[in-house]
Amino acid sequence: MIKLIGLSTTIINLIISLIIYILFDFSSKQFQFIQVQEHYQINYFDIYLGVDGISIYFVLLTTIITPIALISNWKSIDEKNVLSFVIIILLLEALLLGVFLVLDLLLFYIFFESILPPLFLLIGLFGSSNKVRASFYLFLYTLLGSLFMLLSIITMSSIMGTTDFDALSKANFNYITQLFLFYGIFISFAVKTPTIFLNTWLLKAHVESPLAGSILLAGIVLKLSLYGIFRLILPLLPKASINYTYIIYVIGVITIIYASFSTLRTIDIKELIAYSSVSHAAVYLLGAFSNSIQGIEGAISLGLA
Repeated sequence: MIKLIGLSTTIINLIISLIIYILFDFSSKQFQFIQVQEHYQINYFDIYLGVDGISIYFVLLTTIITPIALISNWKSIDEKNVLSFVIIILLLEALLLGVFLVLDLLLFYIFFESILPPLFLLIGLFGSSNKVRASFYLFLYTLLGSLFMLLSIITMSSIMGTTDFDALSKANFNYITQLFLFYGIFISFAVKTPTIFLNTWLLKAHVESPLAGSILLAGIVLKLSLYGIFRLILPLLPKASINYTYIIYVIGVITIIYASFSTLRTIDIKELIAYSSVSHAAVYLLGAFSNSIQGIEGAISLGLA
């Protein structure tokens, strides 16, 4: 019964996202279906929700992948643990949707980081033999990496006096400030992608995670960095992103080569998927920083694949 309730909830979310997709005006560059929760004031910002031509695809992807992840462990989870499993999956879906729907940078960071505890529990409670070690690797790696992004967010907020995406998109940070912000945000996304030397957490998480966790990791969580690049780095830090494209290319190419050769020496199917996910992510990283429409469209298409 609990499983059916959870599955029904994910299907309802999928239907709602399909309706939003059908009603979405793709000729407009503005955010649509904006919802403002002014009575939920937290310090200096309100909760603004909306979708644009980029986030609509990630919302749809999330609502498609989540019921698949839930069904993947339909029979393998013990009845006594079903409730906690379903709650974790639904919580993950809600937090992932929050990342793609919020129109405030600080809220983006909060949802971005809030994904870690349920992932930690999903792997720690339902993973394989080394699940505790893997869950701590995931939590510590991504948490420490995200501290750099928090520093960049605090800097932007102190300069602009706001963390609203619309206001920040009109900002013109000087080049030195852009470099500082660029490094902070990119390091965080490089851990989440992950790139070479920062992928240890993903390998352990994939191998030890239950099937639902592996599906969510490869299908959605790794795409958060791609979405973040389109939402934060490219529109807010154009000079730094253009001038340091060559560094991204070097990192991306090395990551692709490393991950591709690593697949040749593994016989574990989950480890193979992990390495292929790393290579996959590095390819759309190159496309995102290609400074061309074709490259960006290719990165989005590959990220959604």
